[in-house]
Amino acid sequence: MGTIIGQLKGFARKSHETVATVDLSQSIEASARLVRNDFQRNAVQLEIEIRDAVEVVGDAVRTEQVLINLMRNALDAVDDVAEKKVQVTLTRDGADAVIYIRDSGAGIPAQVVSHLFEPFFTTKPSGKGLGLGLAISSSIVQAMNGQLAAHNHPDGGAEFVVRLPAVPALDGD
Repeated sequence: MGTIIGQLKGFARKSHETVATVDLSQSIEASARLVRNDFQRNAVQLEIEIRDAVEVVGDAVRTEQVLINLMRNALDAVDDVAEKKVQVTLTRDGADAVIYIRDSGAGIPAQVVSHLFEPFFTTKPSGKGLGLGLAISSSIVQAMNGQLAAHNHPDGGAEFVVRLPAVPALDGD
């Protein structure tokens, strides 16, 4: 509870955020390092694909908080399946940076999709989560003028998509 309260307090103090250029490939790698032991312990394959070097304007710590939360949720989603895989892909789509986090789990039940980003909504068993991670993550992404969405991937599993305005690429990059 202390950790969650600390996150909520930190989120409430927007005026103390450090707004700077954030290299998303570095944020993805840093987040992956923090969750890698959990993935190894649970025999889950974590694949990271950086298709484009993309920067956004925001807070690096908050960006990593979103990525860690989405990676941990994907890890939980593959707990009961034979093929345990999570893929994180970074690419540029026009003026946007897009991060896809896809799992090989069962997908998102239809009745859950519309409630995913509501505070205190969770599909996890009691004691496994309060249902604040996605609500906080969505708020952080929105504060960076972006969007966080989720859907079931056509090939199976769930896919979360973080879309943020990219810093324009310099000519010659």
